[in-house]
Amino acid sequence: MNDTIIKLIEIGIQILIPIVIVIMGLLLSRKLDKEKNNFELEKEWRIKWADAFYDVAYSYNNIITDCVMEIFKTDQVLNSNDSNKDIEIKKHDMSLLSLFRDLEKLNYKIDVFMCFNTKNSIEIKKLTNEILTSFQKYCSERKFNFDTFKKEQSDLNYSFRNAHNELLNSKIDYK
Repeated sequence: MNDTIIKLIEIGIQILIPIVIVIMGLLLSRKLDKEKNNFELEKEWRIKWADAFYDVAYSYNNIITDCVMEIFKTDQVLNSNDSNKDIEIKKHDMSLLSLFRDLEKLNYKIDVFMCFNTKNSIEIKKLTNEILTSFQKYCSERKFNFDTFKKEQSDLNYSFRNAHNELLNSKIDYK
């Protein structure tokens, strides 16, 4: 009788071990599928967020360039002997004002993106503030250093590139 019980236990074990292995395999497979899905969703989110940031940064850079060109045109008018100088200057000033509003709007959007970008957010904030200050100084004093500004814009674009890269590659820490 003891032999029969031992044989039954052995048969039970032989049947149960494959069933347990299959169940554990299925559970592990489900867990891995869930992790893979979460990873893919995270990756997709990061790509979309980074693309949206790129669009804002690209627009910001283009508007900065438009502002510089408008300042250049205004300086040409200021240094001319044109009889319509005052009208032309007002026209350029209105154009600059419109561009500044666009910059401020994009500046806000950049700030929103920086909540996910801790390594570059301080530098980007500093540089965007310097750029806005340079434009404001031009409007009040009509003084603008193109070489210094070009370096600020270049530094900002470098920081934008780093921020974009960080958005693409870093794991987002959900608070």
